[in-house]
Amino acid sequence: MTALATTEPQALSPEIMEMIVQGDISKLDTNGRLTYYNTLCDRLGIDPAFQPFGYLVLSNRLVLYANKACAEQLRKRHAISVEDLSTSQVADVYIVKAHLMLPSGRKDTSTGAVSIGNLKGDALANALMKAETKAKRRGTLSIMGLGMLDETEIETIPGARIVPTSEAQTTMLPPDEAPPPPPPKRRGRTPKQTADDGNEVDEERAACVRKLFGLIETYAEVGGERGVDLKARMHDTEARHKLVFDMYGKHRLRDLDADELHNFIAKVERRVDEATVNP
Repeated sequence: MTALATTEPQALSPEIMEMIVQGDISKLDTNGRLTYYNTLCDRLGIDPAFQPFGYLVLSNRLVLYANKACAEQLRKRHAISVEDLSTSQVADVYIVKAHLMLPSGRKDTSTGAVSIGNLKGDALANALMKAETKAKRRGTLSIMGLGMLDETEIETIPGARIVPTSEAQTTMLPPDEAPPPPPPKRRGRTPKQTADDGNEVDEERAACVRKLFGLIETYAEVGGERGVDLKARMHDTEARHKLVFDMYGKHRLRDLDADELHNFIAKVERRVDEATVNP
């Protein structure tokens, strides 16, 4: 039996509530973290003995994330049913949509996506199952109103660091500050040229982004379901970050260097050309 299971849930003090509202529990002492952990489990009706949450350092904050035990307990405790699973594929991204429902009739839909690229055999099978797991877990947290990460999402977040439970419970654990990203590369320019005409470079980049979204609008008109899906994903912040990460290992368009941005444009141009030639 862990320390978590022996600490009774308590009413949260104003100090603890303030830390939670700020989205950071790093400044709470050991007792405060245990109190928050157990109170959260108590209110959700799940057993803390199975350690349904883990600790994560994210953007210089200490937060909780939900793991497999959390999702499974929530589905059982609240009779959450997965009504349907639908799948699709956009380029190298395999997508699963999970449709969940509570006994009250409340419904929710969540998406899990993974990059499958040139995967084959067991690696491909594992990736397909991972997409399904992501969709189910994210849907479970969403339908319960929990605004926290699931452990399947952590690996896609640069700088995120899982902290062992024993360490998080027994030390003040000052969060690590993620190192700053490297400066973006400039296509065909030396460092001196970049410094001398920085405004021109920024305008060139802005023009590339405008071109990219213009091509996506065109693809939405001529590319059928795939075109519409790409447009929807690029106009949804979370979906866009996921797509960019799966393609280039970075979360935001502004993090792409010039070569990567031009590569993205070229890919969409090819899709438009293919859709135009073979409507």
